[in-house]
Amino acid sequence: MDVEIERLLDKLEEEIRIGKKPMFAGGRTAVDDIKCLSIIGQIRSALPSAITEARVVLQDSSNIIEQANLRANDIVTKAQRDASAMLAESNIIAQAQHEADRIVGMARQEADNIRNESLASVYDLFNTAERELRRSLDTVGSGKQELANAMRRR
Repeated sequence: MDVEIERLLDKLEEEIRIGKKPMFAGGRTAVDDIKCLSIIGQIRSALPSAITEARVVLQDSSNIIEQANLRANDIVTKAQRDASAMLAESNIIAQAQHEADRIVGMARQEADNIRNESLASVYDLFNTAERELRRSLDTVGSGKQELANAMRRR
């Protein structure tokens, strides 16, 4: 509160205290109405400057609160953007991991297929070699038999 108004209120209070209590007034105090009205007038004159000062203080506090709210909103907005970016990045990483796992699975399946085909090919080659060797042995055995028969005939 303005110092001038405070001083005037103290002066008005003092006037009421020093007032006289007439008999039959029912506990009421008689005061110098001219002095009291003068003090009230001075208070009214001082009020506009106090009200203006209070309005300035109120406006300043409103501006400070508004600036704080704007700053808080900026911080929240940035935090939400950062969280969204991290979430999107996390989703991209999860999708990449899923795709990598899928590719690795396909590569393992392809490797198994190639290995199985290779083993089947080698098995077929052994079978073919075995047949050829048996035929060669049969040819060798037949040739040996013919040679033995020819040697006996002589």
